[in-house]
Amino acid sequence: MNVFTAVVFIVLISLAYSKNIKYCSTTCPSEYRPVCAEIERPRRGRCTFFNLCVLMRRQCRRPIEVWRVMLTGTCPLSSNFCDRFMEING
Repeated sequence: MNVFTAVVFIVLISLAYSKNIKYCSTTCPSEYRPVCAEIERPRRGRCTFFNLCVLMRRQCRRPIEVWRVMLTGTCPLSSNFCDRFMEING
């Protein structure tokens, strides 16, 4: 295999891989509009997110987690692992 063929092969592999990478928003607006969402897996619980953007970014970055919006506003009861979800750019 010559150098040109090797370079073309690497470029094609890189392009194929990059199309599978999903873009997730890195910043969300700082407007406080809490959203209560329930996680169904890998563990069950309810968390209040700073706003819908923060929830959507979390879902995008961690697709194994399945979140469902329960209501607009804070959750009446939040699970003990929820503190980190209140951060805007966490």
